[in-house]
Amino acid sequence: MQKTTEETMLENFSTLGNLVTVVLLLTGCVALVFLLWRTLRRATTEFRVYRSIWLLFKGQYDPAIQLIDELLRGGLLTKTSTRVCLYNKANSQHRQGRIKDSIATLAEIDQAGANTALRAAISGLQGANLLLQELELPSARQCLEGYHSRTKFSSGLLSLAHCEFLLGNRSRADALVNSFLQEANRRKRLVFSLGTFLVSDKAFERCHDNFFLGHHYLRNAESKQAIHHFTEATAAPTSNVYAERAKQLLATIA
Repeated sequence: MQKTTEETMLENFSTLGNLVTVVLLLTGCVALVFLLWRTLRRATTEFRVYRSIWLLFKGQYDPAIQLIDELLRGGLLTKTSTRVCLYNKANSQHRQGRIKDSIATLAEIDQAGANTALRAAISGLQGANLLLQELELPSARQCLEGYHSRTKFSSGLLSLAHCEFLLGNRSRADALVNSFLQEANRRKRLVFSLGTFLVSDKAFERCHDNFFLGHHYLRNAESKQAIHHFTEATAAPTSNVYAERAKQLLATIA
């Protein structure tokens, strides 16, 4: 039986409607796959950010820096993660004793919008860099004081004390060390910034603390105590600039 014009048009419209439905379903599937792929890439990127910090904890500074550089080139980091990666790259360089590189990396961080914890960490690391160079000591003191005033944590007291001593303020240096020792049982730490919260590397901080306590006792002519703390600093489970400098000092007083 011959189809009417109306029936033919209805069939054509039906076929077209089915085609549109198929196209929409395919588009939806593609969009869903793309969304899942992008989510997976972001999750993988964040995991790699935390892995770089784990490498830093383990004292594997070159692999940590290499991974961070890959992440920075990848273009998938959020602004917060970019700041975190640059900070931890600078931290790795600091621990290696590459102070100029660490300062240059810190200068790359856009602090606008950074949370208080990260700004404090950056200030503390910059102060530590300047202190180890024994250059621009007034700027180092300003950074270290800013770090301590923002956090009220005691982990910067010993480095600040050493800075005050180098600036000729011996009485304040001794007072800061005494404050540190009095707070030993309720001490909080600020070493690594993970964006919105902070994690402490206690083994590294023990090395840091012993290094500056050794300096305190050395300048007070208490050689036995100085040797004890410098020796403790050299026993750090991972290599770092403070352990290496403690070894050098022990060679001069042993």
